[in-house]
Amino acid sequence: MYAFDIIIKNKNLKKGNDQQFEDWYHLSSNFIYFLERNGQIVKGNHQMIINGDTLRIPVMCFDRNSLNINNFSIYAKELIREVEQLAGNKITFKFRGRDGENLNYSIPKNSSFYILRYGWESPLLCGDTHSPIPLYTIPHTDHGGIDFDNITFWQQDYERL
Repeated sequence: MYAFDIIIKNKNLKKGNDQQFEDWYHLSSNFIYFLERNGQIVKGNHQMIINGDTLRIPVMCFDRNSLNINNFSIYAKELIREVEQLAGNKITFKFRGRDGENLNYSIPKNSSFYILRYGWESPLLCGDTHSPIPLYTIPHTDHGGIDFDNITFWQQDYERL
């Protein structure tokens, strides 16, 4: 697994404009949520670290290429456009290093079956190796092939129970 910082610099932020700050924070938070739903970042309680006009969110990814725009859902692509328009800057993804506890992890290929599971890095496990499989690496499973809401919402419902 790999550590990244997602950095959102807001050059349009006006000091004392609380609504603008809330909009920036809210859109950025939603962007992180959709990266989780798509399996691009490991689910967790992500710190949103604010320093002046810069928001930094440390995240863990399954693969060095997890944050490639080609892996984004249509929802994350829309949110990235909205955040970048509001902030007047591109979102950047800064590679920080490998996860010391998961140095040998690699995304399973050619699983003969899958296990739907709650409480792991991903709700989908390889049935052969029991290793987590990021959702963005499989064909979309819901809403006519555009997302993984059926898997994501199952996981959320199970967590609530």
